[in-house]
Amino acid sequence: MQQTVSTNEAGRESSVTSFQAGAELVGSEAGLTYDDFIFSSRRRGCLTRGPRFSLAKGAHLIKVQGENFGLSGLEDSFLEISDSAGRSRYKQSLLAGICHDQKTLASFIYVSPENEEGLEVCISVPESANIRIDSVKIHQARYMHDFAILNKSYRKDLPWTVALYRSWCRFTEIKHPFYIVVPENDLSIFIDAFTTELNHGRISYIPNILSEEWVLASANIEPTPEMSGWHIQQLIKLCFSKIKIAANYLTMDSTMLFTKKFDYSSLLHDGSIYTAAAPTSKNDFFDRLRNTNEDGWLDGKIVNISESFNRICTVMENHTESTNAYISCTGMFNSDLSAELDAFAHSRGVNGFVGLIQIAPYEFAWYGEFVYSQHRSRFIPHDPHLMTLAQSSEQAELIDRCEFNTHNHHFGLMLQLPAADLCDPERLYNAIAEGRLR
Repeated sequence: MQQTVSTNEAGRESSVTSFQAGAELVGSEAGLTYDDFIFSSRRRGCLTRGPRFSLAKGAHLIKVQGENFGLSGLEDSFLEISDSAGRSRYKQSLLAGICHDQKTLASFIYVSPENEEGLEVCISVPESANIRIDSVKIHQARYMHDFAILNKSYRKDLPWTVALYRSWCRFTEIKHPFYIVVPENDLSIFIDAFTTELNHGRISYIPNILSEEWVLASANIEPTPEMSGWHIQQLIKLCFSKIKIAANYLTMDSTMLFTKKFDYSSLLHDGSIYTAAAPTSKNDFFDRLRNTNEDGWLDGKIVNISESFNRICTVMENHTESTNAYISCTGMFNSDLSAELDAFAHSRGVNGFVGLIQIAPYEFAWYGEFVYSQHRSRFIPHDPHLMTLAQSSEQAELIDRCEFNTHNHHFGLMLQLPAADLCDPERLYNAIAEGRLR
């Protein structure tokens, strides 16, 4: 085991535990070792395992240095951390942690709940895997990335998610990680769809695809049995902050498409990420909601949504005359603040994120009101809509004729019902790629 010092992705120096292939990692019956590399050898089983090591309490970045020579089998190739008693502490597929640089095969964040000794890293593969491992490096890091995109999707939204990701790849020059979270039963169809996209040359690298069950378990979040998929979606958006993948993240609905170059720096002010919010007075905001007779949920019942937002203000201890209109399909989250929201809820007798969504299922409103009420110096309001909204049948017709233009200060197009059902995602993407829809 080698101990060195390096700078992690959060910019802090930390001790590195490094297991070099050949010398430190032990190849098994499923692997072939050539000098300083370990190759999979078309056999199923443990490819390699490292020597026993210790970790201090906290978050640790795990980087598997090497290369994959094809996506086949990566979803069934696993990195696992076990303790001295053989109990599994962490397990995730290499595909979920896949990286897009030439040196790193996959990267993960492992959060150690306490000082741990006698840990062991094991990498197992199926027969179809074709990878090379150079080393495994572990060091403390607050987050894996500074920024990431998060899309919570489902089988029915797969065509839209594919179009969204293709537009993202087209309009971003920096390879910010793009995470897609789906139910475990939908994993295989998403993996197959993006593998097809890659094989046909429509994308040059695939997104990171996680199961919602893994995300919830990793964040120690247990939904109640009566929670619907809509509630789970909101829990995922909130608890993504707790699994230490990104210090800041942007959540996006599947029925969105980028039409312009995306610049992450435009979401920051003096290093702080903006909050999707439109400042307003409580009276004006609530009166507007009452006058439009807009319904919402509160304690499992249908009410005027002004009552829902009023309760959110009360729970978050906003006793001023002002609030913010947190109604959007894109949410800009700082993970530290979001995790503090969970702790704040518990301190007030509410069951964290789960309890908040049970009261009123509006995740952006909870986060925004918390930052506004409890961290005013970090609250920097921003247009809630990063994409131009299109929802009517008339707007769908304009889009279909490529006569609909997004606002100059927006990054693309956001569709809602009924327009989303009247537009074809593949046709829209082609129009964008050809420059006919901006």
